[in-house]
Amino acid sequence: MPQVIDVLVKDEEEACKVANKYLLFFCEPSAPNAGCFDQEPLRWAIPENRKRVYDIRKVITTLCDKDSVLELRRGYGGIVTCLCRLGGNAVGLLANDPLANGGAIGGDCALKASRFMKLCDAFGVPIVTLVDTPGFLVGPVNELDAPIRKTSNMFVTASSLTVPVFSVILRKAYGLGAMAMTGGSFQKPQLIVSWPLGELGPMGLEGAVKLGILQLSFFGVDDSLMTRNFLPTGFSKQLTSVKSEKDRKQLEQRLIRSAYENGSCLNAASLFEVDNVIDPAETRKVLITSIECRVPVVRLPSHKMRHSIPTW
Repeated sequence: MPQVIDVLVKDEEEACKVANKYLLFFCEPSAPNAGCFDQEPLRWAIPENRKRVYDIRKVITTLCDKDSVLELRRGYGGIVTCLCRLGGNAVGLLANDPLANGGAIGGDCALKASRFMKLCDAFGVPIVTLVDTPGFLVGPVNELDAPIRKTSNMFVTASSLTVPVFSVILRKAYGLGAMAMTGGSFQKPQLIVSWPLGELGPMGLEGAVKLGILQLSFFGVDDSLMTRNFLPTGFSKQLTSVKSEKDRKQLEQRLIRSAYENGSCLNAASLFEVDNVIDPAETRKVLITSIECRVPVVRLPSHKMRHSIPTW
């Protein structure tokens, strides 16, 4: 029953301890800094091979204060939601899980994330998001569940948030899924930074090249196979016009390499799409500084504030 139980415990004694820990996040938003684990392992937490997965919960445990992480509804939705502390500050942490559909956001993920954001907003708890997603789940099988009704909840909820959002791109930040993880837009977070392996794009870049939807101006490609006859609207016709299968594969790989170079976090930072590219070991320090120096959000009058949180 992970979809209806926040935290599963073994007995009544543990239930009381967990309930007390849960309530303290809202009753005592600031607490003494309990310290943290060594931050250097974060530099090697993300595999250089973009197709390899990793344990996001180890990243969260390393990043947050010791013994402060309380994960809610584990086993449901394929996205990690937990209350934790950074430098003693209570935060709601939302993270994609590469072990669940490669971090892609499905309908249940979106509903779980939306409800969690409402919980944090109702109690004035800042939100931190760790982004590593190829976007929303698509395909005939997923469409049977009408995901558009569910995934849109993330945008609707994010648009009305009155608490600040801080985002860290760990690796992949593609499509609408990445925007949903950053509060609906890369302009929404008070801070958005990336780790060195960060990749940004409108969709998975390999698929984008194959579909021929990325523009020449985005890539800036200049090689002997590219001529003025290439249409600026994309590469699908160019790829199909190459008669040799070998030459077509070579062209495709060149375009993909160029796409990854131009979609890198360093290029994105130079265009001000993200605030900075940081050393992963500095993430905790950057987040704590940002949370403690956050710009106050103008809250609605008390009689207009949203206090209701979905019960499921």
